[in-house]
Amino acid sequence: MKKSLLFGFFFSVLTAFLCSLLCTSCFGTPKERRNEAETGWDSLYAFKKDRDVSKLSEARRSFSAALNENSENRLALWGMGIVKTEEAQLESKSPEDVEQSLKHAERYLKAALTADSLSPDGFDQAATEKDKKQIELDLSNVFIGFGAFYQQTGKTDLSQKALKESSAILEKLLSSDPDNANACQMMSFTAFYQQKYEQAKAYCEKAEALGASFSPAYKADLEKALNH
Repeated sequence: MKKSLLFGFFFSVLTAFLCSLLCTSCFGTPKERRNEAETGWDSLYAFKKDRDVSKLSEARRSFSAALNENSENRLALWGMGIVKTEEAQLESKSPEDVEQSLKHAERYLKAALTADSLSPDGFDQAATEKDKKQIELDLSNVFIGFGAFYQQTGKTDLSQKALKESSAILEKLLSSDPDNANACQMMSFTAFYQQKYEQAKAYCEKAEALGASFSPAYKADLEKALNH
């Protein structure tokens, strides 16, 4: 697998989708903003559009402010998990920093799954089933990142352990929602790193049939692995 695919590709797939969904359908116009968490998502969405790292820093500050007011703010925890996932793929990061960012991302996303409190102004953030599925997909994305990172650094056992975590999350999601295109897409990535190439191809084809897309580089690597 090409080094450039390890983080830049996998980490961008789902978070771009989530930022677009949340910022356009949940929060409304800037005049309707209710708290720092929403401002953080706006900054995160702006970062996804132009990759301006200053926007990522703004998002981190907003989410931190929201969590200082309420440590159980689900949207802030979720957003911070994505910020840490994005930080893991910055070129300036050392291997130690990448691993630490991924660990923080895992912690924030797991906390977001269990958070059920209200934001400071009483805006209901109780996680819906749809939100939970999306957070679980982001968590799966983090475990794929761990799997890729540990493979790259020669820690095979840790890589396979992380990929099993990803697979377990996705299998649970697909058992109740078998036509979830994003879950099928992530399952293809997970199976690829587990060297289950036939399974990776099957999920790739199913995900595409459901409307998901894959980079040409990923599909080329998958075909190469199948024909090896």
